[in-house]
Amino acid sequence: MSQIAFDKSIFTMQKICVIVPTYNNGKTIAEVIRGIQHYTDNIIVVNDGSTDDTLEALKSIQGIDIIGYKKNIGKG
Repeated sequence: MSQIAFDKSIFTMQKICVIVPTYNNGKTIAEVIRGIQHYTDNIIVVNDGSTDDTLEALKSIQGIDIIGYKKNIGKG
């Protein structure tokens, strides 16, 4: 078993969810999500009012849940 497969099985057994906040990361968010998908399929992305193409990039990724705000809420 590869290290990534082993790590993913641990995340699955522990029912771990990764929550990813994002703001105006349209150019990089898909790569970040693909990296996380090596470890878990339970991913929630919070789009905090992005004004670039972040939402379109997120919609092109299968297997994630997206929560979005129309205005930037900021930290916390």
